[in-house]
Amino acid sequence: GFLQRLLDIKGLSLNEFNLLRLERRDKLRQAISWYKMKETGYKAFSDIPAAGAKQVDLCFEDLEQTLLDIYNDEYGWKLVFDSYGIKPKTIYYEDFMSQSNQAAVMQEVIDCLSLPCDWSDDRERSLLDTHYRVQSDDWNDLVYDAFRSRVLERGEIDESLLREQSRQR
Repeated sequence: GFLQRLLDIKGLSLNEFNLLRLERRDKLRQAISWYKMKETGYKAFSDIPAAGAKQVDLCFEDLEQTLLDIYNDEYGWKLVFDSYGIKPKTIYYEDFMSQSNQAAVMQEVIDCLSLPCDWSDDRERSLLDTHYRVQSDDWNDLVYDAFRSRVLERGEIDESLLREQSRQR
């Protein structure tokens, strides 16, 4: 495929790279974040303040489509990784954002990438900005609860069906 041709032109092999994959266990929360980003233009870890709930027109059908897009994206990457025999190191967003796990996760990233960095050093650790997490979690929680109660628990959509639909595409 295209990726292999590109690597051949550059004289590289995928085995030369340490690949990291940031993934989220809670796909619905990821969909909410993506949906909010699409509606507001706000991106995580930027200096733009988080949009309040009143600034976002919530459409559950669009949120459902965003969730399906996430499953499609993950399935597509799985196919690429499998076809090249790539085993990326997976870092989970929830672990990364957890204060109790953050140091261990960051040390894993540093070790995987062979970076000359010590995460136990306060000066290096202060580079991570947690401003986004504090501002956006309240709004995300409200949407998460609303979507769960209105859609998933009523059986209007089924997450396992979304996963299956993404694999069939």
